[in-house]
Amino acid sequence: MHLRVNPMKKIFSGVFSLGLLLLAISNQAQASNNNFYTVELIIFSNDLRMYQEEESWPLPKTLDIADELLFLKDLPIDAVYPELSPQGIVEAADIPSRFLPIVANDDKDLSFAAERIRLAGRHSLLLHKTWLQKIDNEDMAKDIAILAGEERNGYYEVSGSIRLHLGRYLHINTNLWRILFADENTEQTIDEDENRPAIELPLIREEALPVLADDIALQQSTINSHTLDTEEPYVQDAEKPQQPAISLIATLQQKRRMRSREVHYIDHPLFGLLIELRPYQPETLDE
Repeated sequence: MHLRVNPMKKIFSGVFSLGLLLLAISNQAQASNNNFYTVELIIFSNDLRMYQEEESWPLPKTLDIADELLFLKDLPIDAVYPELSPQGIVEAADIPSRFLPIVANDDKDLSFAAERIRLAGRHSLLLHKTWLQKIDNEDMAKDIAILAGEERNGYYEVSGSIRLHLGRYLHINTNLWRILFADENTEQTIDEDENRPAIELPLIREEALPVLADDIALQQSTINSHTLDTEEPYVQDAEKPQQPAISLIATLQQKRRMRSREVHYIDHPLFGLLIELRPYQPETLDE
């Protein structure tokens, strides 16, 4: 039996197939441009003395930090990511590439969590920062320097780095440590303990933003109005200040798979973090 094909059905089928093809191409193009995320991070300490005094925390043999770090900086978004400029400037600038632009903490849920931590007697809020970041694949991802809490001689209560990368899922790698600085009595006890190994703390210094070349300054006039640091750039091998005495070090080294728009909690008995990644929304990040 010969079946007749409805011409309109054939046309509809062709249009539908073409639509699916265009949609797939559109989704691929959108995916390539949708790896910008707003990253909101909270770091807090657990101050219960039972965890500090009754638990035994082995001292790590070494603490390592990547040679190349990204630093959070109060910069205009298009100074770091020219492709996001409303004026359509797409020329990339090499100078701000070591920095990530800080934006407002605009997530109400995390702001509420930060306030609860701030008011809690057993915790201390050490850091609450939000920044914009283009999340790269694992091979291209760089470590983000983290400095939080009390500071002595350039060393912070919580130091280290986190790394965010994008594969089939979002991922976070944490390389953080919390220091309990020693008071005079504790310091004397540590000095008398010959069996306690010494450890050298990495000194993480925030990089300064160098003076911009004239051609880049003309292309990105927003940077010209921004106050630039004049400090020397961060050098790993630079002469270090005297390392403060410490009574305890706790490390937080984990790898975690994440989903966007979900708050993720990574903890240790002595400190922890909350982090959420949200797809970039230009209307909420317009500086």
